[in-house]
Amino acid sequence: ATVGYKYFDFTEQDPPQQLEMTLRGQGASGEFLISLDQPGESGQVIAQLPVACDSQDWQTFHIDLSAQSDKHALYFKYQGQGFVDFLTFTLK
Repeated sequence: ATVGYKYFDFTEQDPPQQLEMTLRGQGASGEFLISLDQPGESGQVIAQLPVACDSQDWQTFHIDLSAQSDKHALYFKYQGQGFVDFLTFTLK
């Protein structure tokens, strides 16, 4: 499954260096590919977040981002086993 959000301005003086995602899952074992401008491997992958969760409770995951500039769309693609619910993400 893939979801995309447009557009984020990475030209700020202090661009985000970390991504926080709130997830829950049922037998989830895989990873999220976070990419710019195109979904998955088609875009520039800036982070790969390993996910392992099997709970109805929301869990927070953190991952460092590679440095970016300009304005970009962000895409989140889950690949793996099980099901994942994606509640929120925050750029820090």
